[in-house]
Amino acid sequence: MHKLIVMRHGHAESFAASDRERVLTARGEAASRSQAALVANFFAGSSPAIYHSPFVRTTQTAAQLAAALSAVATGAALDCSRFAEPQLLGNNSPQAVLRWLDQSGIKQAVIISHQPLVSILLSLLIEGSTAAARQYPMSPASAALLEFECAGAGCFNLKALQHA
Repeated sequence: MHKLIVMRHGHAESFAASDRERVLTARGEAASRSQAALVANFFAGSSPAIYHSPFVRTTQTAAQLAAALSAVATGAALDCSRFAEPQLLGNNSPQAVLRWLDQSGIKQAVIISHQPLVSILLSLLIEGSTAAARQYPMSPASAALLEFECAGAGCFNLKALQHA
């Protein structure tokens, strides 16, 4: 069984020179780190790849999560590779993200993106359509834990939805 966590970036400043440049607040950094134990337990001590949109706040969320994962790891330290992925920008369609997941052959990962994409994506992955997005509210640093055998619409099982 493959595992995926869909996560929204931590709480960010309201204003910056551009939306792309908004940085995490201290609260956003702490909330991002607080999800590390949940992530470590879900992946049972193995190191997931962390994919995030190229925006500053998602990059910072990925860095905070990776650092905290190393700190909570029992035994060998987790070495989580982090990758900026343009497919995870908030203006992309959930169908494009699903195609990327399928074509990438991802079997164990955390993806960090933006609202409303994360809620709409969860609806597509779990329900097979985007109509149920409101059933998957994602606050800053929320994480949805999913298991799947194949990367297709409606093929993912929600194991938990954790709000920071």
